[in-house]
Amino acid sequence: MGRCRLLPVLALAVGVITLGTQPGCGGKNSAQAHHARGKSFYVKGDYDRAMREFDRALALNPKLVRAYVSRGRTYYQKHKNDRAIADFNMALAMDPKSAEAYARRGAAYGGKRQYDRAIADVNKAIALNPRLGLAYYYRAFAYHGKGEHERAISDFTKAIAIDPKDAYSYVERGALWYRKGNYRLAIQDYSKAIALDPRRTDAYVWRGNARWHRGNLDRAMRDYTKALRVDPKLVLAYLNRGLAYSSKGRLDRAIADFNKAISLAPGDARGYLCRGTSYGHKGDHRRAIADLDQAILLNPKSAEAYCSRGAAYTRTADYGRAIRNFDMAIALNPKFAWAYDGRAYAHSRKGDFDRAIQDCNRAIAIDSRMARSYLTRGFAYRSKGEHDRAISDFSTAIGLYPKWGLAHIQRGATYDYRGDHRRSIRDLNRAIALNRKSPTAYYCRGRAYGGMGKYNRAIADFDKAIALNPKWARAYRDRGSAYHHKREYDRAIADLSKAIAIEPDDAYSRCWRGYAYLHKGFLNWAPPVQPRLIEGAGPSASRHLFEHCFGQAMRDFDKAIMLKPEYAEAYVGRGYLYGSRGDYRRSIADYDVAAALDPRDPEVYRFRAWAWLHEKRYNKAWADLKTYRALGGKPDPDLIKALRKAEKKRPQRAVPEKRGGK
Repeated sequence: MGRCRLLPVLALAVGVITLGTQPGCGGKNSAQAHHARGKSFYVKGDYDRAMREFDRALALNPKLVRAYVSRGRTYYQKHKNDRAIADFNMALAMDPKSAEAYARRGAAYGGKRQYDRAIADVNKAIALNPRLGLAYYYRAFAYHGKGEHERAISDFTKAIAIDPKDAYSYVERGALWYRKGNYRLAIQDYSKAIALDPRRTDAYVWRGNARWHRGNLDRAMRDYTKALRVDPKLVLAYLNRGLAYSSKGRLDRAIADFNKAISLAPGDARGYLCRGTSYGHKGDHRRAIADLDQAILLNPKSAEAYCSRGAAYTRTADYGRAIRNFDMAIALNPKFAWAYDGRAYAHSRKGDFDRAIQDCNRAIAIDSRMARSYLTRGFAYRSKGEHDRAISDFSTAIGLYPKWGLAHIQRGATYDYRGDHRRSIRDLNRAIALNRKSPTAYYCRGRAYGGMGKYNRAIADFDKAIALNPKWARAYRDRGSAYHHKREYDRAIADLSKAIAIEPDDAYSRCWRGYAYLHKGFLNWAPPVQPRLIEGAGPSASRHLFEHCFGQAMRDFDKAIMLKPEYAEAYVGRGYLYGSRGDYRRSIADYDVAAALDPRDPEVYRFRAWAWLHEKRYNKAWADLKTYRALGGKPDPDLIKALRKAEKKRPQRAVPEKRGGK
């Protein structure tokens, strides 16, 4: 939404001073007649024809004060403030007590941003005529220019008290209430202006904007539509209604409105900016970037266009270009919170969480209600393992927008990472209540149920996530994992294969399908065991029982390691397979890598202890078993028994005879 701008006065019914009978009076070609015709053209907004009539009036009567005032008003409307001031000077030279001339000269000084001179002139007008409403009106503009908004509101209120039917003052006071964030009072003023003048399109548009800010998007859209009924060529109304459609997810309707705006104003960058953003939301990144390129071509100083193009590049995973676009947006507008927020998100997607946090801090410093920055910073903290700080940020976002489902999802997911599954499910229940078509909410709740060991509920939630998004590889992967925990290995393999078909380069799906094949090989002989691995099986039995699955499992672990060399779990699985066929050296080498990558995982040391046992390296086996227990691993009586038995069978070293001596 663009910044609220105070609108210039088009016409005010005011009295003008008449200085007796002037030369050239009477007749249709008299100075007064030309002046009257000029005023008529002025009211219609035809300033060029109005100007010609005022010129003719003054040519016939150079002392016609009101013609100078009227021509000065016309210059003001055409933004020719110096010429306007010259005409008002002429009027005041002939009539030093013309309150209207002082007031309007003050307006022209305000147009030149000479606000103190403007206020001085308007004060003179008020001193001459305290009931001159337009004087308060123009002084309000000057106060607004100086940033003294309370004084501006006070003067608009005085103008309204003098003329309660002055729609202009209601519109401008409404604009100031809007700027202050008091949307309720803004709506009241815009509604009053509309009641006085139902054709005030600006009042409809800005009342719509205020209603949008109060969360009443449907009524906002109705206001934009009413403005378009009055003026079907009103570009701003098409833009705002298009943005409203976009916010409601009706992207095709939004794009249709932006198309109309572009057809009406092809040189206006805003149409391309808005349409490009909507194409981005539709996933049509090529069209999005093309539109944003055009917006930047039309307005190279548009920080918003660079910011939106940065977001489009982020969606295509071109984070380098994204960050360069956000850099440009920030260079153009160092106070642009959304640009810092966008750059933070791009940094987080690159895995540069410290820079992401820094940019979020900057965005929040500019706008403490920047909820999305709290969300992005929370994600970065969670990725760094700082779960408490992440939860704090997500809670702040929820405090700002209690009905923001994504914030509930992120906080719920963080509770799940922290192991607090019950709180996680409460947040995710809330997210689902807010949006029952959110696949992410069902997916995250499925993970939480899985963490609690409630695999049937987890699978039911993954089913819903997949029904809403049939091409979501991660949902298939986690449902496959849940089936794996239920020892339904064929279903697990089927789901993990679907995940791989969608995302062939996903190391996690490859690894877990390897485990599923591994466990399927043991299914017919192994007693119930922990889902993660089968422990203690001898190499010959292993080769016999999972011969048909061994090859596929090994290929999956190899591929997972190739895709993600830092993935410890894949080394554990491959290490076990090597051990199963008696290749303990390779098995131990894989366990060594896994322990280096994840030294806090106790299971790695237990599996390696079994391998050391087979290699008859009992001291190393005992050392790994000790580390396993120190890290919180549960006692493994089978391993202890096997070690003690093996040590008893170990041949005793012969005592060497003494050489020499007696």
